[in-house]
Amino acid sequence: WRASPPRFKGAKEVRVPIVSGAGCFTLTLEECCGYTDGRPGPFEGQPCVPVAVPQRFTSGSVCEPLCFTLGGCDGLPQDSLSAGSCEAGGRIPLTSIAAFMRQLLGEDPFGTGGSLVPYVDLHAKYGSENDAGGKVVAISQRQLAFLVANVLMGNDVEIGSDLADTLKRCTGSVHKTYLYSLLSLLAVLSQELNDGSHGSMLVGTTPQELQGEPWKERLANSTILAPTLCERVHDMAWPLSLRRGVPADGERFWKTTNKDGTFSLKSLSGRFVTASPSGNMTAERVAFESWSSFGEEVRGGNGTIAIRSTATMFISADDARVVRAVSNIPTERQDFQQLENPDGTVSFRAAASTPESYLSVGSLDGRQVWTCDAADFMAGGTPEQALTDIAGRVVGGGANLCETAASQDESLVQFYSEVLAFSFFAGSAAMLWVPFTLLGARRYLNYIGGEKSEGFPFGGACGVLSTVDWLNEGISQAKEVVPLSARSVSLASSAFVAVASSSAEVCDLAQAVNNLCPSQRNHIDADVSLWYQAFQPSMYHPAVQQAFGGVVRRIGTGPWGAGAWWGDSQVEFLVTWLATSLLDGAPSMDYYVYDHFCENPANQCLLLAAADCRACITRGSVDPSRCGERDLREVAALFAGRPAAALYEALLAAGPPPRQVFDLIAEKQGSPPSTTTLITPSTAEPLAVTTVQPATTLIMLTGPEPLAMTTVSPPVIAPQVVAPVLAPQATVSPFLAPLAAASPFPAPLIIHQPAEF
Repeated sequence: WRASPPRFKGAKEVRVPIVSGAGCFTLTLEECCGYTDGRPGPFEGQPCVPVAVPQRFTSGSVCEPLCFTLGGCDGLPQDSLSAGSCEAGGRIPLTSIAAFMRQLLGEDPFGTGGSLVPYVDLHAKYGSENDAGGKVVAISQRQLAFLVANVLMGNDVEIGSDLADTLKRCTGSVHKTYLYSLLSLLAVLSQELNDGSHGSMLVGTTPQELQGEPWKERLANSTILAPTLCERVHDMAWPLSLRRGVPADGERFWKTTNKDGTFSLKSLSGRFVTASPSGNMTAERVAFESWSSFGEEVRGGNGTIAIRSTATMFISADDARVVRAVSNIPTERQDFQQLENPDGTVSFRAAASTPESYLSVGSLDGRQVWTCDAADFMAGGTPEQALTDIAGRVVGGGANLCETAASQDESLVQFYSEVLAFSFFAGSAAMLWVPFTLLGARRYLNYIGGEKSEGFPFGGACGVLSTVDWLNEGISQAKEVVPLSARSVSLASSAFVAVASSSAEVCDLAQAVNNLCPSQRNHIDADVSLWYQAFQPSMYHPAVQQAFGGVVRRIGTGPWGAGAWWGDSQVEFLVTWLATSLLDGAPSMDYYVYDHFCENPANQCLLLAAADCRACITRGSVDPSRCGERDLREVAALFAGRPAAALYEALLAAGPPPRQVFDLIAEKQGSPPSTTTLITPSTAEPLAVTTVQPATTLIMLTGPEPLAMTTVSPPVIAPQVVAPVLAPQATVSPFLAPLAAASPFPAPLIIHQPAEF
């Protein structure tokens, strides 16, 4: 992590003996992984191992020789529970999370004496005396971790919070993702904040009520800016093959040991090698139980191995270099030589291949995955981009914050753990109303994106928790320094914005998915108003307007309005494009097109034209005969650079089905002038605002004493399972105990950290 980057430089890092015969215990965390112990005797030459922060070894040091952690150093007992890692995949055992929680519970991060916290009920709707400028909760990452640790221990505010209610209603059910989400938040912050710092700020805020339709006054003087169009087609699974030549990125894998002694292979592109029961070999975004777990069998005296996915299925390559899993006795076609690369990855050379060929991951059919430079908006990570949560009435929707679901809104909150934690600021028996924005939100879990599958690996869900490496190893470190109230603060360069669209009048579902309902085209003004309210900086409290404008310079969205509420995908694309062009600060719109989005799958294919549209419709209920003749690129070229009023008037005049809106508009507008070019959105200066401190009240935390020690479920340090460390007079979390009683985590909390961290 950023505080001690040498710890994650890779397993093949060159070490040197400590000079003057000194021991590992003399080193700092930053120095530990670069040396071997210099003392003579049993310590000599032992690799130095860092402690798993925020702990210390039983010796009191932060660095000790390997034999100290395993036992056998001059008769000293082992201290494996405290050991960290120098490998590229640093493990965060549950004991580290427990230690971080104990540390937090003994702190006073709000400076109020330890048992008082600032509290604003973000659930309360408009109309009360404090709602004139919207509501704001601005706290640090450490303060949020303090609240999460308290609620996990059974503490709550006197009026009750939805976070505590979530733990109560979800505990005892089959759902566990909410616990993974909260514990993973604490796991990551235990590393990032190990120096005692507060970290970045998080700003949860709701806009004021929209009075009338002020955006209409901007139509004549606002210019339509070209959107960034991102197509995501057929990116569910990448094939495996043998590739000739020297191992490159596609042939290098991280090899991770699982708790049952098997291993998983993860490519540098972040995909897990997977063997399905049918024998198909693919590289998936998510690791899925035994399908992504492998063992190896040594073959004879030539040093080759056979890689098995189950007891009877082995990775095999045919004459065409196509890789499959076959159920037979290994032959030479299943023989591989494992090569260790300097960066700590491994490659697998097919022993029978001439010329040399290597197990390789590649994009499907060589197709372009994205047509833009931005990552999937639902996965996050694009600096200055706000993720659009295509929400219902409340954040998290009908899944009650317990689990992922078949829809985007219910699932997103599990992967963006800080959003889930901010349900603390919704009162008991309530949830966060939309619109809601969390500036500085980051994704903590793998894996979620816009695409889903009805079968493996998603099983119809929008996103799925990986069984291996479920922490987001690419978690954003990009920061923005922005004004907040009377001072400058650092925020993660990302945001989570939950906003609902208008729901169309009920019509036949088969007609809705094919854009055939007249009612789908009758709520243009309402949808522009909802988008404007959520993304216009001046709709928020004056204290956060400048921060909002400084963080949100791009808006990432998919089929907002045309998801589970069955809007017309062409109409809603034009609505979001129009509404974005009316906003202060001129943010760009990154619009993502999927062939099988989480909601209303394949409906977005109708944004493409003719053959492209028909090729896109391979999974879903859309009728290929509904493909039009004009696509979103043509419409973008038709209106980019023109007054917003032109697009608004064209939308109103489009007319009813059955013809698609793009075709109707293009026909009435005629061909675009030959001089028309797409305009690149400019980056504007943040808005000048007044700084008014948001109103807060101090609420007493009730429940067990915050200083009470805590334990979590039995920590798993693969492949060894060890008992939890109980402090004297320990208080066991009422919410984590059922998880421990059922089973330990299926794998340790793992992070594969890139070298620059």
